[in-house]
Amino acid sequence: MLLLQPHDGRYPDDAEPARRWVAPDGLEPLRDPAGVPQVFIARGETGSVLTLRLRAHSPVRTPDELAIRYDAARFRLRSTVAGARTDGRWFDAPTGSDVVVDRTVALDGIEAAMIRALAPRGADTLEVEVELTVVGALPRWPWLVRLDGPAVVAQLQTLAAAGTTTREAVLDALAGLGPQALLWLPKQAGAIPPPPDAGRAAVAEHALASVTTAEGEALRVRTDLPAHLDVDLSVWRTAATTLALRWSLSQFLATVPDPAVHLFEVITPAPLQAAVVHVGNDVPLHPTGVARLEVELSTGSPSGRLHHAFEPGAPSFARLAYVRETAAPVALQWIARATVMTSAGPQVIETQAKSTGPMLELVPSALDFVVLRFAADAVVFTRVRELSVTLGRRTLVLTAGEPLAFAVGQHAPASVTVAAVGTDGARHDLGAVPLLPGGLVFGALALGIGETATVTLSLPEAARARVAYLAVQVEGGPWRTLDPGGSVRWPVRRDDRFTAPRLRYRTRHVPRDAAGATAAMVESPLRDASGESITLELPP
Repeated sequence: MLLLQPHDGRYPDDAEPARRWVAPDGLEPLRDPAGVPQVFIARGETGSVLTLRLRAHSPVRTPDELAIRYDAARFRLRSTVAGARTDGRWFDAPTGSDVVVDRTVALDGIEAAMIRALAPRGADTLEVEVELTVVGALPRWPWLVRLDGPAVVAQLQTLAAAGTTTREAVLDALAGLGPQALLWLPKQAGAIPPPPDAGRAAVAEHALASVTTAEGEALRVRTDLPAHLDVDLSVWRTAATTLALRWSLSQFLATVPDPAVHLFEVITPAPLQAAVVHVGNDVPLHPTGVARLEVELSTGSPSGRLHHAFEPGAPSFARLAYVRETAAPVALQWIARATVMTSAGPQVIETQAKSTGPMLELVPSALDFVVLRFAADAVVFTRVRELSVTLGRRTLVLTAGEPLAFAVGQHAPASVTVAAVGTDGARHDLGAVPLLPGGLVFGALALGIGETATVTLSLPEAARARVAYLAVQVEGGPWRTLDPGGSVRWPVRRDDRFTAPRLRYRTRHVPRDAAGATAAMVESPLRDASGESITLELPP
């Protein structure tokens, strides 16, 4: 897993120091087979529809560098007309590939006004802002930091008084704690303190769960903290960071050969003049879900019926022309036929006839079904051969070659049943996993890859009487003295949820014979051990 300690857009790997993860440095439009960028704006008096297909652009990578993976993405419009900034709503975007935005969305009044102010060859006033959420490991240092509880409560009192708050606000406040509120205790001899800014950020991340409680997607600050709060910076923990990318819609229109291909007005034509229906598809298409979506429009004109089929990977926007026959109000009717994959094979679902204006946005709710997306990160398949997701009578199988699958139904279940097949062929049941809106993305944490397990090391009761003194050292850690009847608890990073935590240790002990006499101290070699409870072995 990548380490959240970037340098020039590169992130080191926590497990493989030679590997680097490279962040994207920009965005670019996807193109159809004819080379046309897939960016379209249908702009009308009563509303606008935006079709946007963008992928991340990564800098040139060496053989030891990999494109960064992200766990979530969202985008919005951002305008700076007349020097005043206006932000649109956040829209969710698909994850699991270099395509970060693939949506057709209807714009609200504010966003439509932002689009209305966009000129085909105008100034750089409108851009798309994309946020990518990246989960990684926090940097680790051999330090225990003791926080003064009252000082933390005082630092967070403004956020506590406001009710719920955001993760970012709490982290910023915690990072602002003065040095008098933090006591740094080394966990090993000669420990070098982390850089001040990085150290404060690490303390904030480690303390976040202890000083807040979750309320939906928001946080509430706790005011009942103890007198002291200890955070261990040597424990492997994950956190999330956000990468921000921007792409200028204004510059795009200023550089394409014909802006009218991408930005056009939706008008009501005169009788016997050509009219256009602008159709945008926001239903994700995939062979395992909605494999094909056909739309048919009845125009009530000599043009008869209009027809268009959307296919996976093909453009998600179409302009269908017809001739308006009379001055009577335009009365367009549409039906859609979706070819959906089910447990019994492909099935065609047809909607009832519905009315539309000159802009038709196809979304799952308009077709009376829900589409669920299931994706697995490549790191998952370093530990398992396949991942199966069962909902109802259908089981979807995700593999390294096919890490993406969809399911379609009238309603989304509360949870799905997940199982994994290990690289050795063994099956591991993960049980019921609550379903998130839109589906699930399985990353390293879903399989417990890199989780911290607490391992307990103790001496068997039968050996305690013959030990006068005992110390144990886990490889990479300090020597710890323990009472023969006591135990040592040690954090260990798991390979995955299916593999017992592993470590190496050695002991020093002073033997005692039956008469109570002691002998010289004996030190063991390093021993391999596994499990969450490890019985120490002593040399004879």
